[in-house]
Amino acid sequence: MQLAVQLGIDAAALDALVANVDQANISDRLKPIFRFVKKLTREPARIVKSDAEAVFAAGWNENALEDAIAVCVLLNMMNRLANGYGLKG
Repeated sequence: MQLAVQLGIDAAALDALVANVDQANISDRLKPIFRFVKKLTREPARIVKSDAEAVFAAGWNENALEDAIAVCVLLNMMNRLANGYGLKG
């Protein structure tokens, strides 16, 4: 989150997004993608076809979903590596 803030993203907006995607002050079109990556991060075994279909219904294509998945996976992997080595943010 610190990097996002350094890049000019409002910390309060990020906190709101993490707390509740549906109530966050972001475009309704973005909400299904954030719901998807949140679920992929917290409950990966519970991802189902309807999660992807919600992203498509919001107007995103398969490439956009693949990009979101790739970014999510990369960030989660980097976080686990940092945690494993005992690095603190």
